Amino acid sequence: MDTQILDKDIKVLAMQVKTFPQGIQEAFDKLNDLVGGDQWSRNVFGLSHGSRDGVVYYAAISQNFDGEAEELNCEELVVPAGIYAVKRVNNGENNSKI
Repeated sequence: MDTQILDKDIKVLAMQVKTFPQGIQEAFDKLNDLVGGDQWSRNVFGLSHGSRDGVVYYAAISQNFDGEAEELNCEELVVPAGIYAVKRVNNGENNSKI
């Protein structure tokens, strides 16, 4: 894992994965459909944290403009500025060691 510093908040379109980890690809596919196939020209995030019930995971992509989440009837989350542990994934669909 690497560390990355975000200098500013990032507003994202988000979809919670209800069946983690099986539902991850489906959630990203749904987000991609919402943005008309534009997913890979944006910043793409897998956001997760632990809870008493297990892992809470969101598939997320950066918004192109304020209000895009509302326009697309999608959940909006904000990734706050700060220091993060990150793992850059290339070809995520075929990377089974994430």
